[in-house]
Amino acid sequence: MAFSDEERRVLEEMERQLSGTNADVVNPSPRRSNPTLVTIGVLVLVAGVGVLLAGVVLQLPLVGVGGFGVMMVGAMLTVNRRGEVRPPAKPRSESKLADRWERRLDGEI
Repeated sequence: MAFSDEERRVLEEMERQLSGTNADVVNPSPRRSNPTLVTIGVLVLVAGVGVLLAGVVLQLPLVGVGGFGVMMVGAMLTVNRRGEVRPPAKPRSESKLADRWERRLDGEI
């Protein structure tokens, strides 16, 4: 199905506008956490639970509060994305996109 001149003009204008706004594009690749950082975070979290329980058993509120703080640090390390492992991004080929767009306009796709 061929496009009319008006439809082609509108599509070309939309393409120009979309190509200028790369900040609005969402990265579809999933983010993976650093396994070492997650392991350390879980270990710190478990240590914090131990300190919290020790504070309860010894009836020392400050030790319990300290254990809770250690648990929070462990949770932050576990969910932190700072040390994430990402595969290198592949650059998009502009000619490939242009060829596909031309094929679409010609009705091949």
